[in-house]
Amino acid sequence: MAKAFSFSLQKVLDIRKHREDQKAIELSRKKAALNKEKEKLKQLRSQKNKALDDESTKENSDLNLNTLIVMKEYIEELNSRIKHQNQRVEDKGEQVRKSHKKLVEAMKKKKIVEILKDRKYEEFKKTTNLNETKMIDEIAVRKANRSMNEDNA
Repeated sequence: MAKAFSFSLQKVLDIRKHREDQKAIELSRKKAALNKEKEKLKQLRSQKNKALDDESTKENSDLNLNTLIVMKEYIEELNSRIKHQNQRVEDKGEQVRKSHKKLVEAMKKKKIVEILKDRKYEEFKKTTNLNETKMIDEIAVRKANRSMNEDNA
């Protein structure tokens, strides 16, 4: 009876698979955070466009100096918040890129051990097949010897 295949580095492979899974989860979290920041930026831009559209559609006679000053300050505040939000989006994008790079690295490390495991398994199969062939040949030779001895007797 042939023994079952046993990979000596299976624990290393399991650890690398676990690390890859962790990196994938981390990447998905960072992508979700990036999307959230992008949505905030989109809302700020929408607020700014709405404010600009609302004031530009009013009749000129309704606008006074105080209203214009307030609108100018509000739009400047929105511009400042948009600039800050753009920076947050860039920062989150950089975090996503770094996290993706770490995931790719973890995948490469796992793949190396998987390739080694596949090679060892193929080697195991060849050795097992060779041993089985030898055993079958030996049985055939014994049977042939036995039948020759019976014929001579």
